[in-house]
Amino acid sequence: MFKDAIREAAEGKEASKIATSAFRLLRDLPDRKTKWKEAGNNWNALVNSTLNDDALRQWTQDQFLANDFGPRQD
Repeated sequence: MFKDAIREAAEGKEASKIATSAFRLLRDLPDRKTKWKEAGNNWNALVNSTLNDDALRQWTQDQFLANDFGPRQD
């Protein structure tokens, strides 16, 4: 779709209005893919190290104790 818009813009057709954006999106695609892969790897590392079942269980318990449902601290 983007390539078609760029091609039509080069031919002077109506698609020239979006050709600049389409060209930029295509040009930046490899960088965006790399950033998304890096974000996914970082997320997996975080989940495997910090956001594991024990951490979630502790956080849930801490939240329970910190709100009105926990024991009163008078």
